[in-house]
Amino acid sequence: MKNLAALYKSAKFTLNDDADIHPHKDLVWATATVKSEMTKTDGKIEMGTFRWTMIFENQDGKWLIVHDHFSAPLP
Repeated sequence: MKNLAALYKSAKFTLNDDADIHPHKDLVWATATVKSEMTKTDGKIEMGTFRWTMIFENQDGKWLIVHDHFSAPLP
């Protein structure tokens, strides 16, 4: 299988203004949408919007990312 990164010459990801943080005891989950603009090596530009979700957990006084997920939102 070809290396996916080799198909692109640049990528820009911009966090949209809908970022939200949800604290609950020793867990925090954060959600946002992210705008993407990726330029392939042939010059074609691909644009999209993705949903980003992260879950943090306080483990021994350190906040660690225990889950990180990107997906395409339903239309």
